[in-house]
Amino acid sequence: MIKFQVRPALTTKSMLDFCQMKGISVPEEYTVFKGLLDFDLTNASSPIRLLEYLSKHENVDATFFEQLFYYSAGQWLIHLKPILSQSCDKSIANQIYDFFINMVGVRTNLDWRLQEDDEKLAFIVNSAYGSVYEELILYHFFAALLARADVGTDEVEIKFAKEMESYNQYDFLPYCHFNNDRFELTVAKYSVSKMINPLFLNRIMSDYDLLIAACNMIPVSELNVTSLSFILSMSKRTLTKYCEEMGISLKTVINHVKYKRAKRLLVINDGNVKATACDCGYTDQGRISKIFRQISGQSPSEYYKEQQDFLFK
Repeated sequence: MIKFQVRPALTTKSMLDFCQMKGISVPEEYTVFKGLLDFDLTNASSPIRLLEYLSKHENVDATFFEQLFYYSAGQWLIHLKPILSQSCDKSIANQIYDFFINMVGVRTNLDWRLQEDDEKLAFIVNSAYGSVYEELILYHFFAALLARADVGTDEVEIKFAKEMESYNQYDFLPYCHFNNDRFELTVAKYSVSKMINPLFLNRIMSDYDLLIAACNMIPVSELNVTSLSFILSMSKRTLTKYCEEMGISLKTVINHVKYKRAKRLLVINDGNVKATACDCGYTDQGRISKIFRQISGQSPSEYYKEQQDFLFK
């Protein structure tokens, strides 16, 4: 079984966009996000490591962090609109539930869970994974969702895992409490009937999805079985054998991830093959041509022209 915690690229991408707007440089490892779509799966720790890096940056202060968290939360609300718009006229408990079932086992395998009784629904994060930044990401998203729903302070309670001193540079709403050993959001229900469908609580992401997520964290020019096994903390032999047993072709997975990323970067670069090769980590643009021909039988220029012709029919 492959063990790799994942989340959508959107969390990290929104933070990177904010840093770019503010003129803050970030580590080179985050260049891989340029070729990813918002809901492509990525390493769950990526935004946490980015926040830890920013906390040591000389041009970053508490105000920067507050603005970054609110910007990221706003991007999430925008991108989840197709999901959440269906629940805008529902109670906040229903909206939290809809968010959960569209994320857990589908877009993330983080240890989130729901509990309910006749009066309340609780969204709980396992403290074993907890970090201050993980809690703050969730807090600002939920605060934005609660504000949009115009929820009264008597209808909600948020508890943080650590003592208040761990979060003292941030502003919190009146319904926040601390030293709870885990992050927990509790909201009022307006019906005693059960909301939680057990089928949604036990979904497990496939090993194939986790492989794709791990591949997404590696530059195209460096993506191979060796680099993939390293990021998954497995030996090359163990990973290869496991995938063979599961009927997964590592070569096919790697080639398709390279192709998908190269396509995305080619579009971003307006069909410039040389710039795309550079973004993929190659000095020889012939390597990009090889990736395209292996999968589609087209050259990068042929692919780009075909896409433009389709868009402007």
